[in-house]
Formats: sequence, structure tokens, C-alpha cells
Amino acid sequence: MKKTYVLDTNVLLADPGALFSFEKNEIVLPLIVLEELDKFKTRQDELGIHAREISRQLLGIIKSSPGQDLKKGISLPGGGKLRAVSSSDFDVKLAE
Repeated sequence: MKKTYVLDTNVLLADPGALFSFEKNEIVLPLIVLEELDKFKTRQDELGIHAREISRQLLGIIKSSPGQDLKKGISLPGGGKLRAVSSSDFDVKLAE
């Protein structure tokens, strides 16, 4: 059974290889995570290095997937799928 993992900024900054650690499952990146990663890229410490590495990985995935849309999902080399979502995609009404 395939699973869906929603990654936050901390997961990616702690392990830049996390995008490739979920085998044949779906990885979801909220757009706010991508925005937060951009803010870290200018730092000169380990977090900045990791943010730049993740950005390079994402760009490589996108460039190697012509005709695929990150919003609809891009196939990953290991058989999984990477998808970006906006906050409106998480508009969920909780039970009272």
C-alpha cells in the first residue's frame, strides 16, 4: 500500500536526501516549505548548505521530468511521486 508523506522544512533541512528516502510512496511539499527553504538559502551555515542542496535536487527533478507538473505530481527515480500543494489544498473541516 502506497503512503503519502507531507514533509516540512525541518525534515528537509535535517536530511537533504529525504526526498529520495520514501521509496515508492508519494511525497507532498506544501508551498510554504518551498518558500521557507528559499529564506534559508542565503545563510552560510549548515542549514544554508542543506537548503541550497535541496533546491538543486528539486530543480534537477523538475528538469528531468518534461511534461510533468509539480502540482499534479512528478515521478521520482525510485518509483515514488513528488507533488507540491498550496495551503488551500489543505482546507479541511474538522469534526466538532
